[in-house]
Amino acid sequence: MKHAGNDIIDLASPFVWGRSADSRYVRRVLLPDEEASLTHARDPDILFWMFWASKEAAYKAVSKISPLVTSSPLKYSLTLDASCSAKLRTGVVSTPGPPVAVTLFRGNGFIHCIGITGTSHPEKKLTHGVLRIDHLKIPDFESSSSMESGYVRAVVKKKLESCLFRDMGEVFITGAPFRKGISYPEVYLNHRRTAVDLSLSHDGRFVAYAFYVNS
Repeated sequence: MKHAGNDIIDLASPFVWGRSADSRYVRRVLLPDEEASLTHARDPDILFWMFWASKEAAYKAVSKISPLVTSSPLKYSLTLDASCSAKLRTGVVSTPGPPVAVTLFRGNGFIHCIGITGTSHPEKKLTHGVLRIDHLKIPDFESSSSMESGYVRAVVKKKLESCLFRDMGEVFITGAPFRKGISYPEVYLNHRRTAVDLSLSHDGRFVAYAFYVNS
């Protein structure tokens, strides 16, 4: 069974810029070779947050397999592929569990990372999307509310009902029982759990999702 993870970074956040120059902060997140790559980067802040988002997405994927797995970013190592563009990067995250292949998108004001357990790049395997929500509320870069979660769940529910489960009944997205303080979304069709593995995220002005349909 494959497991998905995703993470979204709002580049308008006041906490984003300048982080790559804070060596103490960087060393809490990046391994020495990852930190060294910032020195040669055209935009070290962007690269730093790509590392961050990749490790977060990988953790979200593998923690579905092992709920007690550590979330420490220093236990996750991202190897980026060489042949990538400024708007799209691919790579593989080594984790305390299985590897997680990731694809990073730099969009208009955000970085979005999608990941799937294994080493095959996920962009053709996962259904994913990013939506702006600042027309619904003033962005809060320090905390989140149930509004963000409810909005992205409604979007994914509609997508699943129209594309994957057309005319098959009603889709429900509910939280799994809490494990290590985390509850992941689960997809039900007519009150029966499906094989859809879903990941949701939100930050500032954006919500994002990625899901994989296990056969």
